[in-house]
Amino acid sequence: MSFGDLERGDSPGGWNSNLDSQYLRLVDRVAKAISDMGSSISSIQHQAQSIGSQHDTQEFRNNLNNLVAKTTTQTANTKKLLQELSAVPSTSLSPDESRQRTLQFQKLHDAFQASVRRLNETQTMVATRMREQVKIVRTTHAMGGPSTDEFTESSALMSQQQLEQAAVLDNDITHHEESIRERQTAIEDIEANIRAVNDIFRDLNQLVQDQGETIDTIETNIVRVEENASAGRVEISQANSYQKSSRNKLCIILGIFVIVLVVLVLVAVFT
Repeated sequence: MSFGDLERGDSPGGWNSNLDSQYLRLVDRVAKAISDMGSSISSIQHQAQSIGSQHDTQEFRNNLNNLVAKTTTQTANTKKLLQELSAVPSTSLSPDESRQRTLQFQKLHDAFQASVRRLNETQTMVATRMREQVKIVRTTHAMGGPSTDEFTESSALMSQQQLEQAAVLDNDITHHEESIRERQTAIEDIEANIRAVNDIFRDLNQLVQDQGETIDTIETNIVRVEENASAGRVEISQANSYQKSSRNKLCIILGIFVIVLVVLVLVAVFT
């Protein structure tokens, strides 16, 4: 289902024309936000293919982390928009419109939930690949030569050329250590974003539950209004019947009175 279908509600009769402008604007914003999330997630997946390659520099990792953080922020903002959408008043809707709006909200929610799940899986994949690279760098470090302490102890016994070679090796070791620390920091940032996305995913279930309770309340109120209207019609019908019965009784009484009066007049005349 396309986001155009989500925005239209995919319903005959054009029920969207009866929705207020606030609701329609939010529907458009939520649909666009979900689409933007999908594009960002695809970009993360594309960049993640370069982890461990010659392009895996500190600048590359910074850019990748920034993209992950940006997408997490997009996700949080989309959740807020979805919450705003669920809070738009719908008391003026008919039962059919209310059900259609619930269906549309559910479609948007499901699309967002699928994107959140996809983002979580992508972040986990990125963190896993980064951890694997840390292991590789540590292994390379361990196999690269003597430690800094060993270099200091043996430096007095080395020739000038050996000292220069050892200094280069020590610089490489220091670089590896810094690379490991930088990679560990990047992993921690990714893991923090994973936790944030997990929190959003948990909030979604509560959001749908709250939306369902709101719709149930609206439909209950609609049923009550219809019941009250029906009861009012019954009372009016009963009142009309009572009025009609009262008029009939009055006509009978008047008829009897006229007959008695005529009889009395006739008796008086003939007497």
